Amino acid sequence: MWGNSSRKDDEDEAVGAVSFDPFADLLLGLIAIVVPIIGLLLASGNGLSDHIEKAQPAPPVEESFVIVADARGLSVPNGLGDGALYEIPVGAILDDENLARTLRERRDNAEPVSLRIEANGLESAFLFEAVAAQHGPASIFQTRIGALP
Repeated sequence: MWGNSSRKDDEDEAVGAVSFDPFADLLLGLIAIVVPIIGLLLASGNGLSDHIEKAQPAPPVEESFVIVADARGLSVPNGLGDGALYEIPVGAILDDENLARTLRERRDNAEPVSLRIEANGLESAFLFEAVAAQHGPASIFQTRIGALP
């Protein structure tokens, strides 16, 4: 009796009901989404090197206005040609009017600007970028000096 009834239930399930495995559905759904995305990413990377702009070489140091960023702040040439520098502490970089005016003058005269970033001068360089984005020339040549600790 017990054997016949369970056999009958199995036959009813096989004939009238379709069973779904939710994990298989999830797996197939993920595959259906991920495979085309991977194909698009691989196809779009083929021509990437054609669109990369070639970097212009940095001007010689003698012809460039060189700003040095270190842990103390920025060392900026005074612009008088005597090689003297004035120091801008880290906390004053964003508010320094002389730096903003100097960068505007360089931009207006299309003169190159170089930023030398010492190994401990990342914070100063980051703050300088904010000022340079607003007042500076279209391109600034950056050089990292020394290895990061």
